[in-house]
Amino acid sequence: MTASLTVPRKKFVEALKMFRKTAKKKGAGEAILSYESGMLTIQISGVVARAEAHGDWPGEVRVSGRQISNLWNLVPPGDPVELSVYEDKLQIETLSIHCVWQQKDAARIYLPLDAPLPVILSAALKYTPEEITSSGLADVVRDAEEKRDELIDRAVKIIDPLDISCEELRRFVDEQVRRIALPNVKDE
Repeated sequence: MTASLTVPRKKFVEALKMFRKTAKKKGAGEAILSYESGMLTIQISGVVARAEAHGDWPGEVRVSGRQISNLWNLVPPGDPVELSVYEDKLQIETLSIHCVWQQKDAARIYLPLDAPLPVILSAALKYTPEEITSSGLADVVRDAEEKRDELIDRAVKIIDPLDISCEELRRFVDEQVRRIALPNVKDE
């Protein structure tokens, strides 16, 4: 699969600058780059930047959100900037970044930036691993589940005299998390 776009350098750098702080925040997840109606769209945790572009880009690319946060000052000189995807590499002129190519029609889960732990866990229980991954949230969910497990382990030690097992407490936590409403977090 090969995809390529040309983007005016100034517009591309401006779009990338929007993520200087956003992508560094814990829970930002991966960046998703897509192209539609003459616009390159970059999305990280509900924050979206667009830049006019031209080319053929029939799917989406997922890249590290942290890499996007520093990319604005690494864009090679030249105007316009050419972006291309080949196998597992996003090439920005001479700069190469590991990426994952996916179909554009994947449903998208949107979580707020810095979403509270119960909201992330609720999304993890409600959506499939494939939906979570294609939305760029696999690392966010993994970190939330690790935090939940750590908190449950600590709580079990504290309530040991009550003879409640880790599994029982985990089921209780999952039941409570399932009750959390997730209004409008998935694009059908």
